[in-house]
Amino acid sequence: MAAVYDFSYYRARKLVKNRMKDKGLIYEVYFSTVQFVYVNLWRNHQDGMEFLTTHTDLKELFNGDEQKFATTFMLIHKYWELEPVACHGMFDQFQTIGDVCHYIERKVKTM
Repeated sequence: MAAVYDFSYYRARKLVKNRMKDKGLIYEVYFSTVQFVYVNLWRNHQDGMEFLTTHTDLKELFNGDEQKFATTFMLIHKYWELEPVACHGMFDQFQTIGDVCHYIERKVKTM
């Protein structure tokens, strides 16, 4: 049986990797987080750095759709090759993009 590939994920991953050469961990964490938010919310959008900041409210951005945010969060986990986690109460745990970035940065540094 053939494997099913999510080309939008691989396109976003390639974009992040190409732009992040020698930029540092913090910048790559932020850019990858923002890029995967864009991939999951607006599939036809190319550049994820236009208006999202670390203070952007996730619940408002995802219109309260916790499932869509959980999917985005799992894409970010996949990019960083982190262990999967249970995705419930996500908006309580991660209120802003900055919260996700801090979480990912801590996880990556402990790998």
